[in-house]
Amino acid sequence: MNRMKSLTVSVFAFFIATIGGVFMLSAPALAACTPTQDILGIPTWYKNLESEEVSGKCKPVLNGASDTLPIGLAVLEAMLTLGGVVAVVMVFIGGFKFVLSQGEPDGAAGARKTVINAIIGLVIIIVATRVVSFIGGRLG
Repeated sequence: MNRMKSLTVSVFAFFIATIGGVFMLSAPALAACTPTQDILGIPTWYKNLESEEVSGKCKPVLNGASDTLPIGLAVLEAMLTLGGVVAVVMVFIGGFKFVLSQGEPDGAAGARKTVINAIIGLVIIIVATRVVSFIGGRLG
């Protein structure tokens, strides 16, 4: 039982220390106006493009094939952010499954497997975020 408590404390400390990294993947602003439309930190597809203000709204300026990489990085950032949110939700679902198993070995094992798989997924997402950020910084 103490091992489970220490695992829970470790998991929450891990999330507190690293969850910001999932939401902080950002390139320097290239736009004259800053696109601010996002949901749960998921950016617009034109986040890394040059923009101009038209009628009080920020509109992207497309320059052809050279905009493929910035659009791809923004879409990838959105997918990684969404994946991070899903992984955190899965950890909570695994925790609820563990509590609801009421000591039943099969239910507890399934809940533990859910939490471990969600944490592994979150670690993969964090590493992927760092790699994309590094590549985007070098290419952009």
